Amino acid sequence: MRVWVIAASITWFGCRFSSPSAAGDDAVSDDAPVDAAPDAYVAACMTDPTYSPHGGHSYKAYPAPNVDYDTAIDRCTADGAHLAVVDSMEESEYLRTLVNTDAWIGLDDLTIENTFRWVTGATSSYRRFNTSEPNNNNGEDCVYVRSDGTWNDTACEDSKRVLCECDPAYRPPPTPACRALPGATTRSGRKYFKRTPARTWQEAEDDCKSIGAHLLVIGDTDENTELDGAFSGASWIGYTDAVTEGQFQWVDGSPSTFHSFGATVPTNDGQDCAALQDGGAWTDLACDTILAYACECDPLPP
Repeated sequence: MRVWVIAASITWFGCRFSSPSAAGDDAVSDDAPVDAAPDAYVAACMTDPTYSPHGGHSYKAYPAPNVDYDTAIDRCTADGAHLAVVDSMEESEYLRTLVNTDAWIGLDDLTIENTFRWVTGATSSYRRFNTSEPNNNNGEDCVYVRSDGTWNDTACEDSKRVLCECDPAYRPPPTPACRALPGATTRSGRKYFKRTPARTWQEAEDDCKSIGAHLLVIGDTDENTELDGAFSGASWIGYTDAVTEGQFQWVDGSPSTFHSFGATVPTNDGQDCAALQDGGAWTDLACDTILAYACECDPLPP
């Protein structure tokens, strides 16, 4: 499960907004910064000769071998870029000149089923899906551009070319350490680490954080079924109402739009942490229960 919209608490450090004074628009507020230098940051990939400039951005279609969606994100991030975010027909047509085969773009509905979002959090509503697409056939959550310029959703573990975009103002977030760790189990293109020994819920989540990961975050029925088949026995997932009784939240800030609790679960009687059981149903347990767990390693932090 990945979250591409940053949802975090924000602290304002003494910021105040001042309107022009009666002395005129040129008056300077006492709150104005002194000798404030403009942000001179420019993404390094803007001067990478393997990228092709166009419209103030630069683009690169990686040659074969093809890779899965998560690996494609890693590849662009290593350049200081991101998977292509397509804003217009003009940009879409330009990208067709760079790649004449299927290639990943940075659009998916991994977080909320049928809600497609760009990996950068961009708000562009431009879409160019092929007729009858997206159809989520067998859990298709990631999007690629076809040779004719139209889009299709497909399984994130499929292999496609990588189409990166370099935005001069874009700063890629740090790559989680777990992306480079050996021993991952890859399911549907995502990396998971089965950890031992069994731990309490908080101990398990802390251990996952120590490698740049988090407890399992499950976005839809397809993912729930996939993870149920991947790990046997009851396992902690990153879902808890320990902060506010009755209000379960995911550890990575994902919207709580999917759950697999039964009709009589959760019980809201001090059992504040959730576990995935064999068969796919969830249960709530006391958080100090000792239970098996796995860590989910996303290519981008929430």
